[in-house]
This record gives sequence, C-alpha cells and structure tokens, in this order.
Amino acid sequence: MSYCYNKIMQKRLNLRVFTDEVLHLFARYHSGDKETYIKNLNDVMTSAPTLSTIRASPKSNIYKTNWIQEARNELEKLVGKIVTIHDEILDCLTVPVTGPHDIGEPLQKCNTFSHKTHCLVVIVGKGCGEAILRGSHIFAPGVLGASLGVRHGDTVSVVVDINGVTKRGVKVRSLEDELFSTGSFIHVANGTLTMSRDEIFAQHARGIAIELTKCIFETISFQFLSPTFHFFPQNLPSMMVAYLLDPQPSDIIIDVCASPGGKSTHIASLMIERANGAPVTGKVTSCDRSKNKVDKMQELVTSLGLEHVIDCIVRDGTKDNKQSVVYDRVLCDVPCSGLGQRPSLGHTDYSLTTLEQTAHYQRKILKKAVCLVKNGGVLVYSTCTISPLENEENVKWLLTEFNGENGKEKLELVTPSLPCDYTKYSSPGLLSVLNEDQAAKVLRFDPLRDYHSIGFFAAKFTKTNAQ
Repeated sequence: MSYCYNKIMQKRLNLRVFTDEVLHLFARYHSGDKETYIKNLNDVMTSAPTLSTIRASPKSNIYKTNWIQEARNELEKLVGKIVTIHDEILDCLTVPVTGPHDIGEPLQKCNTFSHKTHCLVVIVGKGCGEAILRGSHIFAPGVLGASLGVRHGDTVSVVVDINGVTKRGVKVRSLEDELFSTGSFIHVANGTLTMSRDEIFAQHARGIAIELTKCIFETISFQFLSPTFHFFPQNLPSMMVAYLLDPQPSDIIIDVCASPGGKSTHIASLMIERANGAPVTGKVTSCDRSKNKVDKMQELVTSLGLEHVIDCIVRDGTKDNKQSVVYDRVLCDVPCSGLGQRPSLGHTDYSLTTLEQTAHYQRKILKKAVCLVKNGGVLVYSTCTISPLENEENVKWLLTEFNGENGKEKLELVTPSLPCDYTKYSSPGLLSVLNEDQAAKVLRFDPLRDYHSIGFFAAKFTKTNAQ
C-alpha cells in the first residue's frame, strides 16, 4: 500500500466507518437517496470538524464583564493561533481546523556507511489516531510499535493501525515488513520524538512521547496549561447541554452519568455566573458507578475550586435512589455508542445488535432518572451519537412509557431555550420516528448539515407527577 496523502485521501474516503448493517439501518430512517446518504455520511465522518471549540471559565469564579476577552487573549498567546469568541455562546472560544494537508510519504533515512535505508515510523492504535486528528500530541501508552534505532529528537512518521494487529513493543525494520500486509495502516502525521524507544516502552511509561509537527488535519494542541483561566476542549453541542438544562443558583441538580465531569463543571460555572456575586445555595451531585472515575472527577472539581457547588459520588444510574431525594433538574448524558465523534477511523466494532443493547441500557438509566425529577422539574437527555435507536427512538419510548396514564408520571417535551439560534446548528428530529411537533423540539446535531459539528443529540422534558 502507498502512504502518500493523495492516495490516503482516496483510502480515507473508502474507509469503512460503519458496518453495512449499521449504515443501512441509518439509511432506513432517512428520506431521499439512500446510496448518496451513505456515501456522504462516510465522507463527513472521516473528516474533522472545521472548528476546534474550547470552553473557558475564570479560575477566580469572578465573572467580570470582560473576562472572556481576557481568556481569548491568554489562549491566543498560549497556542500561537488566532482565537475567536463564539458569536452566541460567550464562554466558547474557537480555533479553525485546517486540512486536509499533504504530509508526504512515511519518512526513511539512509545509513551513511551501509547505504541502506530504514524507516522512521511509530505505530499507534485507532483511538490514539483519532485523537491525533483532533490535535493531540502522542503519549507513551498510545504507542504500539516503533522503528529500530529511532532516538530522542528524531522526526518520525505516525501510522495508525486500524485493525489492531500490532503487538505493543513491536520492532519495525522497514515499510515492507510483513506486519503492514496483515492489516490496514494509515499515515496521519509526522512528529518529533521526545523520548527514546526504550523510554516509550518502559513499564509504566507516561508523558508525551511525540510532539506533532505536521498532521492531515491541523488545529491547536490541547496539552497546555493556563495560569489565569481554565480551558476545556469541548464540542459546541456538549456546551449547549448545560444551557439547555438552564441551571439556577438555588437549584438541586444531579448529573447521573457525569464522568469525566465537563458538563457538571459547566453547570456549576453557570450557577456561579448567574448568582452574580451572591452565594450559590444550590448543589450539583455528579455521579459515576466507577470509583476511579469519581476520584478523577473530584480532582477536576478541586482544581477548579468548585467543591462548594459540586459533590462527586459513586452511584450506578441503573439502580434505585435509596435516599429518595428528588431534584429540580436532572441531566442524563448517558453512555452511548459515540458514533457521532469525528474524525473517525472506523466504528466497525458496533453491530446492529450492540446498538440495540446500548439503547436498552440507556432506557434502564432513563427509567431511574425520571424517578429523580421532582414534580414540575426538568430532565435533559443527551448522547454523542447519530444512532436513531439511541436518540429519537429513546425519546419516543420515554413519551410512551411516561404518558400520565394508569397512575404514571407524565413527561412532556420542551421547546429548547438557548442563548443562540439553535436552528443554525441543529436539525429537527427524524420524522420517521417522531411527529412534527415532537421533532421540532429535539436537537439533532448532524455533521452532514453543519461541518463545524460532531454528531450529537439532546432533548429536554418536564415531568408532572401522577394525580
């Protein structure tokens, strides 16, 4: 196979992002030419969004009039690129993503004495490769293999193993190695080694192993520190979730699937901002069933100085609420298939069966989440997937399951209220599942409609208790 970018571009367009059964499932839900839809979907999912978005907040928790302008100026100095404040989401900063770029052939070096050439290549896994395409440098645990003889300071080519056939620590001798004929590999970037080969593969190795110098899609690297402001890489639809929830300073709120904590900390920041200098009397309870994830969330909350607003607890969202507490607002940002994330190097590990199982698991969480909402309270449901099974079908299920009949609670969809014209970014829900009124009230962020965006979905409900 060839690694030159023009040929990779053709390979990228032909990359199987989804299995055939999943593609045809998606196509069945959409009107119009099915084949065109499938091709366009595959193309857009292998491309990066045209903007990188970063949420900012002041470390002092004091929201001065010009704080976001100061944050913009600081971030611009840190990354050395033009940074813009979003026109409508005023705690969102944006940086353009450029590309696709021609990054040439994988690098090789000629030995002065033997006149033999050897490659300068490192191999990474698919997940690491997708992070690279979004601007991340490469950490040591993400490296699977490397050429013999590469040294600290060498410029190397980064190749992604799409099918996961590379064993960690493998020694690459040339681009003709048998390894490269056993799977699918794509050259996505060049970079500079900041560790030796031995250091990269040492037990418990940590830290950045390769700093990117050239990538197919180029944007800012997110491995930076800020002395004055907190900067969070967060997709624009994810930021809109906190605004959709509309937290007030006195609200008692629960985020039932909160890890890694981005939405919880955003909710808390909005509560502080809206308190306008007065004490926040409300509280956000941030939950995850994994203690390790809760511990990491607690570290984040502590670093942000939000302990007075956020409590992090271990809690399984599929279990009953033993404390019988009800909340003003409940966020249900459920574990999902993640099929809206882009650029993608393939989601072929998801079948129709696994999508159905994922949607069923989400319903178990949603059923318990509804019980946590007080009478007249708010439930927000969100995912980062384009799967109708996890989006519109689950909305339809909620409206059917909680319809106010036979002594059940009643859920009603709410027209979104956001600090922006959301119709510029999102589409109505699928009419193949929801009626026209219902479809108009959900937010379907579709990369085919907005190249800035990942695939995302959100819906807001109010709850009325049974009479």
